[in-house]
Amino acid sequence: MKAIKCFLSVQEQGEHDPLWHFRIGYAYYYLKQYKEAIVAFKQSVALDPEDSQASMFLEMSRNAASKAGNETIHIMNIEQDEDLLEVEEKIIPFQLVAHSDGSISLILNVGEYKHEIFQTRTEEGFEGNGYDWGSLAAVFLKEKMPHLVDILRFDPEAGMFAAYTNNKEAILSFAISFREACEDDSLMKDLFSRAVLD
Repeated sequence: MKAIKCFLSVQEQGEHDPLWHFRIGYAYYYLKQYKEAIVAFKQSVALDPEDSQASMFLEMSRNAASKAGNETIHIMNIEQDEDLLEVEEKIIPFQLVAHSDGSISLILNVGEYKHEIFQTRTEEGFEGNGYDWGSLAAVFLKEKMPHLVDILRFDPEAGMFAAYTNNKEAILSFAISFREACEDDSLMKDLFSRAVLD
């Protein structure tokens, strides 16, 4: 809270500085004041649309704010879990996020990664956003890992793909397999040909 007061004391100087808004949002986020964080991150993204970190935190704030009982859920340091840390090193640019309620999310800040795959169906309305990634992942899950269909949930936003579950083994298995599939362009194009526009 002291950090926020400090930032607000120089609000006029920081009004047009995306980093200032990001830091305010970051402070609010970790105080679990998600609505305030959303406002700050929105302003940061508006001032600097290329800032992928601000976009990612904006979507995370929205997700946290929309969940019932979100005041008791916070992000934990995955470095405390060797399994998560080991897998995360293998799935870049995807990231793992562990939550204090026991759930684990797999997220991707969309934009450049494999954008060319989505360009093959731009005339149909696909843009390569988080929803499109969700549609692609749903096809992959149904066809390649059907045993996880009832275990994993997708919660994409425009700027971020997100999958989550309380089953650690399931999310790690999916993360590794989906990341490997993403590196096989012919497989990706085949799967994407059956994706349904959300």
